[in-house]
Amino acid sequence: RVTNSIQWGVEWKGRRMGRHQRAESLGLISFVCCALVGCGGMFKHHFLKIFLWVFAALMVIHLINHREMEMAPFLNNKYLMLLLAILIGLIPQSGPHLIFVSLFLNGHIPFAILLANAIVQDGHSALPLFAESKKAFLTVKISKALVAALIGCISLI
Repeated sequence: RVTNSIQWGVEWKGRRMGRHQRAESLGLISFVCCALVGCGGMFKHHFLKIFLWVFAALMVIHLINHREMEMAPFLNNKYLMLLLAILIGLIPQSGPHLIFVSLFLNGHIPFAILLANAIVQDGHSALPLFAESKKAFLTVKISKALVAALIGCISLI
């Protein structure tokens, strides 16, 4: 039984779901839908890698959401989080980006950190460039990281 709740949105089987539970559920549902739509070559060759990245990202999100007290000193250091967001954004896969989306949705990080991660993050679109020219790939990634650091620092002030 799914009903709308005025205050927080969704009740399922008589239990009210919080924002982070809804975000985790929607992330998992969208991942399964994307996997089912791409049943061709992508499913055969890349499914395990993508599944493991998304699974790891969802596990980190789950741990952060349920261990807020232990993570508070780390999450409150905005410039360290900005550096981490930029470094994780350099990974040419989209799974780790979910961590910062979830942190933003739960109010743990400001928009500037999410924006910096989104600027650097390419998802899988950078992989063909990496296969073609590693030098061009590094040039693009370093340029995007510098722009993200500049915009992130200005936005945090």
